[in-house]
Amino acid sequence: MANTVQIINPSIDSRWMPFILKHRHGAIYHHPLWKELITQTCGYEPFYLVLERRKKIRAALPFFGIQQPAAGNRMVSLPHSDFCDPLVKSNRDFEQLMMELLHYLKMHRITYLKFKTRHTQIDLPDFDLQQVRTNTLRVLELEKIPDEALPGVASYREEPLPEVPVTFHFATEEREMRLFYHFYTLTRRQHQRTVKPYKFFKNVWQLFYPQNLLTVLLGYRGEKPVGGMMLFRFKDTVSYLYGGFDTTMEKFRTDELLLGESIRFGKQRGYRFYETGKSVILSEGQEALLREMGAAQVPVQELTYTRLRMVNKHQKVFHSRLKNKPNGNLPDIILTLRTREKMK
Repeated sequence: MANTVQIINPSIDSRWMPFILKHRHGAIYHHPLWKELITQTCGYEPFYLVLERRKKIRAALPFFGIQQPAAGNRMVSLPHSDFCDPLVKSNRDFEQLMMELLHYLKMHRITYLKFKTRHTQIDLPDFDLQQVRTNTLRVLELEKIPDEALPGVASYREEPLPEVPVTFHFATEEREMRLFYHFYTLTRRQHQRTVKPYKFFKNVWQLFYPQNLLTVLLGYRGEKPVGGMMLFRFKDTVSYLYGGFDTTMEKFRTDELLLGESIRFGKQRGYRFYETGKSVILSEGQEALLREMGAAQVPVQELTYTRLRMVNKHQKVFHSRLKNKPNGNLPDIILTLRTREKMK
């Protein structure tokens, strides 16, 4: 039976969740709730392309269409994500999905395509690669951290712990998100970074918290709040994607203690990995703590293609190369789409 390519709605297609849970590259960004988050917050149009065989999903390319009058129509995989790898097992799967995607781009006059990949290296040599941006995630293997190291996670430095106790609280109500958002915006503005609107985080809370996929950790020094962290939990990974802290409290190491508590949280609940997102702003103390605990630096790539031209579907040739992954810095799979001709 031949494969077919379809556009699906992952929020209502019962096959999607089992597919991303089984696929080794399925991440929190592939979750249908992330699709709902982007739709509700930004109003972008989802475009989830899947390869089917015998009514089962074999591979997938998730995108969102973004209409920007000044910049033109765009396709991004995915907005507000650190990465969102194509969920494929072979170059043949990628070939079939990409050909359908390219025809869709031509039909809708879309000339901008962005991939964000962690496990996959994509090569489209027949198209204009405008920009390659490499970001870095920090990843801890929690299984390698001894349990006895967790209570003293910040005690490797010579300075004593603060005399005023630092305590932690897990948010249970949406109104507590305001406190988290205060530290998030404070830290972003101090470093002159863009700030997401509160609507984004309110939607995160309403979507992910009821499904037990979200933890918001707040830290206090005595009665004074000192920081907040937003942790996403999916499969075997805890992801610290958003947060901030009071820089005036760094001398008391509250920033390190807050990060250490989040690592302890993931370890004690049986997760295998703890990772920090590319946009998280870490203090020097937090950076030192992650190095001390053996965090690996894992690159993620953003590839932006422009001035796309449609290819002749009957004059194409594809090449595929697979690589073993001896460490976290090499892709699991290299996907290459080459064509003999471009169609103007």
